[in-house]
Amino acid sequence: MIRVEPQAFSDWLAGLLEVNGRLYRRDDPGLGQLNPQDALEDVDLYVLSGHLEALRSETIDGRNLEVAADLELLCSSEEEAWSGILAFYCERGALWIAVGEDEYLISPELARRLRLPGL
Repeated sequence: MIRVEPQAFSDWLAGLLEVNGRLYRRDDPGLGQLNPQDALEDVDLYVLSGHLEALRSETIDGRNLEVAADLELLCSSEEEAWSGILAFYCERGALWIAVGEDEYLISPELARRLRLPGL
């Protein structure tokens, strides 16, 4: 598990931008080639959640029982679902990030490309 301080995580999110459904750092040199019709969106936790493998957060419903069912895991509680999801994705190389009480699973490639704090 990689622990990231909430303020560092907030600062990191503020440094991200979603362009046409893909996440970039605002200082990415490739952003200079944007077209006026490109869809730009500031990144908050809700936007980031669409790029994560899974999450457990008090702010956003990760629908972990549904995710567990998609992974063919039989679970009777959110806690059991999260444990199964965590095992499934960590076995496949996902990074387990803890920010305060929230937990996120993110692909290592995305975390490195976006320079997630703590890596």
